[in-house]
Amino acid sequence: MLIQKICEGCSKLFQPKKKRTRFCSVTCFNKRQKPTKHRERTCLNCGKLFLIKNLAYDKRGHVKYCSKECNATHNRKYTFDYNYFDNIDCANKAYILGFLWSDGYNSNDEISIVLQRSDESILNSMLLELKSTNNIKHTTKNQNGKEFYYSTIRFSSRKMAALLSSYGMVKAKTNYLEFPTMIPDEYIFDFIRGYFDGDGCMYVNTNSKSYYGRFSIYSNSPKFLIELYNILIKNDIKVNIYEKTIEICNKTQINKIYTKFYKNDNCLCLNRKKDKFKKYLSNKFFI
Repeated sequence: MLIQKICEGCSKLFQPKKKRTRFCSVTCFNKRQKPTKHRERTCLNCGKLFLIKNLAYDKRGHVKYCSKECNATHNRKYTFDYNYFDNIDCANKAYILGFLWSDGYNSNDEISIVLQRSDESILNSMLLELKSTNNIKHTTKNQNGKEFYYSTIRFSSRKMAALLSSYGMVKAKTNYLEFPTMIPDEYIFDFIRGYFDGDGCMYVNTNSKSYYGRFSIYSNSPKFLIELYNILIKNDIKVNIYEKTIEICNKTQINKIYTKFYKNDNCLCLNRKKDKFKKYLSNKFFI
């Protein structure tokens, strides 16, 4: 039988099971380990202190980042503001979010937008807004003997993809889209302007026999359309709602939308759609 020993952790007598045992319990063993500061490291990407769980990795020089996201961020070729949508606190953020709701795609690994080449200027504005070093990718598709030219931007970030998914921009959003609830009231129409630029139309008929204009927003999600309809009615804008569209044909009501959309001359928007509003509202023949 082994003689009793004095625990090196708590200084109490205990009966060891093995000759080389130095501590009476796991708690005492852990107390005598190296201080936590020896396991702390500073993340090379975000600068935060983090604890190393496996010291063997540290000895091999493998532990440099606090997370997989920081590892990917620090070593990627292109960068952008990964926390851009954490807080929707300005008109431009609400606008880009609206554009993503209509024409964006969330693959759970990256966020992408594909537009016709003629609208590339708005993609450049988005890249500047997100401080992105990424480039616009150009593609060409042949359909029925005709060539169509497209421009694409991508933001690779699982963190941003997960955040937008929690807001409602899920992977297969077309039929299940909902109006986001985190947008402050003051930026609601900036969001709607972004959605309109992606999935909306301002049609102007200049035929001499019939002068008229029609404002439309499309969606395959009935819930989204109903929520949008209620917001417009609440803001004293009379609209007609159909199965997949919301429409306004009255000049007074269209003018209200225009005023809400373009209250700032320098706001992000597709200029070709803004110009159609101006053309319609400035013509005395339109009712």
